[in-house]
Amino acid sequence: MEIGYYPGCSLRSTAREFDISLKAMCRLLGITLAEIPDWICCGTSPVHVSSQELSYVLPYKNLEKAAKQGIKELLIPCPSCLYSIHHTQEACEKDIETKNRLFEITGYLWERGLRIYHLLDFLRDFVTLEDMKEKVKRPLHGLKVAVYYGCLTRFFPAVYEDGEQPELFERVIETLGAEAVSWPGKIDCCGAGLSLTRPDIVKRLVGELLAGAKRGEADCFAVVCPLCQSNLDLRQRGITMPSGAPYSMPVIYLTQLVALALGDRGDRLGLEKLMVDARPLLKSKNLL
Repeated sequence: MEIGYYPGCSLRSTAREFDISLKAMCRLLGITLAEIPDWICCGTSPVHVSSQELSYVLPYKNLEKAAKQGIKELLIPCPSCLYSIHHTQEACEKDIETKNRLFEITGYLWERGLRIYHLLDFLRDFVTLEDMKEKVKRPLHGLKVAVYYGCLTRFFPAVYEDGEQPELFERVIETLGAEAVSWPGKIDCCGAGLSLTRPDIVKRLVGELLAGAKRGEADCFAVVCPLCQSNLDLRQRGITMPSGAPYSMPVIYLTQLVALALGDRGDRLGLEKLMVDARPLLKSKNLL
């Protein structure tokens, strides 16, 4: 099987381990990633500040490149990129003026026919959980996971059966043999967008997430967003439990966990790049 792939800037820079582990996961699933040739930055949130028009043009150029490559199904693992490109495609579907303006600027006329996947609905609908379960070689037994959707994932409706109490992420984790713990913060914001302007707010939000996951008796977080991963991972150093003890909870990409469950040895998944080292935990569960 083959699917189009838009990695985006984060997966080629600060979130290399997400890209590395996603490719390893797909190899083990027998899926070929057809990367969009010469893709460009989608602009995400920063571009909206300077130009609403440019916030459509940048994602639109990637839609054009995908169409010219004959891509009909496209995986976009970064929720920020996903929202940007999906939002532009939706605007072309619903707003003829936006569609015509983008044609005027780029010379490309958008047509229907591209299905965009988030990582979670990619596993549910393209791979299927049943097929993935058959391929599991090393069940993640004994691992207690706090799944963390984050807030950006909520803007992509295909991921959710219930916007307030989604369960898809949990079902993926349980398919791998791990336990998805019950905890209250799975769709709350971690504050990553305020990291530079209001670090005080970010510290409070991350502290609440850490405390909630700890109360749920989680061993680690599983995440699907580069911003959430880096924020939860990096901020733990400055936050302590009520007892005064520091937090040390690994923040692991879902793709890393899937690849491990599918039989990857774990030495080429970018686990060494995580600030809170997940390897001691995984070794204690006989998963490495």
